[in-house]
Amino acid sequence: MGLTRRQFLQLVAFGTAGGTLYSCAPAGAPASPAPAQPGRELSGRLVIYSSIFADGAEALKKGFEQAYPKVSVEFINPGGTEVILKRLDAERARPQADLMHSGFSTEYREAVKLGLIEPVDPKLVMGDLPESLDLGGVKVPLKDKNNYFFVWGIQFGGIEVNTERLRALNLPRPESLQDLTKPVYRGHIIFMKPQNSSTAFTNVIYTYHALGNDDAKFREFWDKLNANIAFYTEKSATLYSLVAKGEAAIGIAGSRAVYRDQQEGYPVDFIYPADGSVVLDNSMALVKGAPNRELAIEFMRWHLSREGQEAIAPILYTPVRPGIKMPRPEVTLEFALKNIPKVIVVDPDVADRKRDEILRMFDAYTQGRSR
Repeated sequence: MGLTRRQFLQLVAFGTAGGTLYSCAPAGAPASPAPAQPGRELSGRLVIYSSIFADGAEALKKGFEQAYPKVSVEFINPGGTEVILKRLDAERARPQADLMHSGFSTEYREAVKLGLIEPVDPKLVMGDLPESLDLGGVKVPLKDKNNYFFVWGIQFGGIEVNTERLRALNLPRPESLQDLTKPVYRGHIIFMKPQNSSTAFTNVIYTYHALGNDDAKFREFWDKLNANIAFYTEKSATLYSLVAKGEAAIGIAGSRAVYRDQQEGYPVDFIYPADGSVVLDNSMALVKGAPNRELAIEFMRWHLSREGQEAIAPILYTPVRPGIKMPRPEVTLEFALKNIPKVIVVDPDVADRKRDEILRMFDAYTQGRSR
């Protein structure tokens, strides 16, 4: 018998880029809410459990501490969003963190169910931001309907390839998710464990949508794709590193880290699959019983302000606030609108319904096959 979600959580124990700047929205975009106020006497230690990469954590820490010199920010990455949920669950009687950060909205809905986060008045953190972004008629929510979590940036799910490795192996460039099930790719694909990674889980559930929410087609697709996967990684960072270095030819991934590695000179490319690319929304939420509630809420407000959005622009998350200058055109909303064949937003109710089934499925797929 498979593990329930609750049992799973109990058993499983965290500089500016050069180049031309590109605007993420047309001129005349609405102004940011009131900027952070360095003169305000906020002080203390803010603890953030986050699955964001180290460069993102450092940029946010530096920016907020500059705005509030008497505040120290500590980012802790226990090993992925699923593991953050476990840690918050274990600490619920005496919370150690103030903020849950990064990872996708599907995981934050789980945090709500488990009673790990609490709602915040959107007027305190969102300012003039709309409740959703419009990507070519597809609505991307920027907050939970009950105000438990807020989206600070987005990226997209798809396929990462090492172009040099593909040439060396004489492999064709995959253009769709279905391409990855072809026998020619057997042993050349790696994927993150959905049991650990919200990126991976969201990439899995979006294939369910891409296949018309058909249970039989979904299982058939993943049985075929699993047979082609060489191994599963315990952490997202491991996957990106292995593909960047050519130790694997193909990864099922998120766009942000691929563009980062490309910018650093690695021979990688990101492919938006012809059968759909999922919106990976990065969220944040106030931990229930947070020791420094005021600091956490101010960090959320700052993060969504123009100042906070500009702080993350160099690390290539697509900002949710209009008018932010970006180092690369690929991470602007305009690029997404013009170049992504099909945008998919995960249905949270479907994700909730399929979650335990997917985790059990990947417990079987990944047994003895992870590193």
